[in-house]
Amino acid sequence: MHHMEPMATGTQDKDITGQAGPAGTGGHDLRLQREVALEVAPTVLETDAAKTNATVRVLRVAPEDDGLRADLYLAEELGVTRSAAQHLLDDQRVVRTRGGKRVKPNYKVRGGDELTVTIPEPEPLAALPENIPLDILYEDEDVVVVNKPRGMVVHPAAGNLHGTLVNALLHHCKNLSGING
Repeated sequence: MHHMEPMATGTQDKDITGQAGPAGTGGHDLRLQREVALEVAPTVLETDAAKTNATVRVLRVAPEDDGLRADLYLAEELGVTRSAAQHLLDDQRVVRTRGGKRVKPNYKVRGGDELTVTIPEPEPLAALPENIPLDILYEDEDVVVVNKPRGMVVHPAAGNLHGTLVNALLHHCKNLSGING
């Protein structure tokens, strides 16, 4: 990916963390200096399930990036993994600005393409207490020492929301600071 000066938008540009800087500077994220900041603003999108907050980014492909696969280009420009970029593409969150066509993961970007990317707001994960037996080796009011079984996931995450050590500890310990408040 090669350096491109951003166009001034007459407003403030925001970096991927939402921090603002003077128009045309790309905020605090140098990655945005390779992007033409045509539109960087929170928006509300209609989905089949419900309304969700999202961030819309419009990227202009530099001539030097001509021929790159869309997933590789997005991963580099957005500072995300290739897998995360593929999820954006698979979820139809990337369209060519002109023509409105959805971009597929194997699409090869062309210099001058403008891609509109809708980045969904991360979904908060709330760990819930679950009555899961624990092998507690030692416990006092400040410390719990647990013999964690092999294969037990520690923290809830996508694909493992239940049956984790955190779920079990939330049930066993009524006063855990730092987990769900």
